[in-house]
Amino acid sequence: MRVYSVHENPAYTDDRRIVLVKEGFCWPALFFTIIWAIYRRVWLGLGVYVIGIVVLAVAETVAGVQQPVPGLLSIAFALLVAAEANDWRCRALAGRGYREVATVIGENLDDAERRYFELAADAHAVTPNSVAPNAAAPGAGPEPAGAA
Repeated sequence: MRVYSVHENPAYTDDRRIVLVKEGFCWPALFFTIIWAIYRRVWLGLGVYVIGIVVLAVAETVAGVQQPVPGLLSIAFALLVAAEANDWRCRALAGRGYREVATVIGENLDDAERRYFELAADAHAVTPNSVAPNAAAPGAGPEPAGAA
């Protein structure tokens, strides 16, 4: 089971209104960091990645580090970026007017979307007008057991 955060932007009325983001490690961001960041419009994350790569390259050159250290540092940095990528995506969505409205669990994205929309439909199905008349009035309903 995977955990997804649900983000909503009331400014949209189409399928962009709701966005689900998987919590945790992001495999596409590990292997295709720049393409992932551009596709997801995570500009701050892209900037952090590019600056991090440049800093690593300069530090390795200045320090005269021998193999395998540069490769290990690059792998560690890529793992750190992939671990934070979905959090960066949530922040980017917040910057575009989305707010986190729920958290759902599902086997995959489709399952999580289905669960969220089922829960949202159930929440909207119970309204004050759907309660039977006088059911909420004080004194209405059966007396507690043992009352005389």
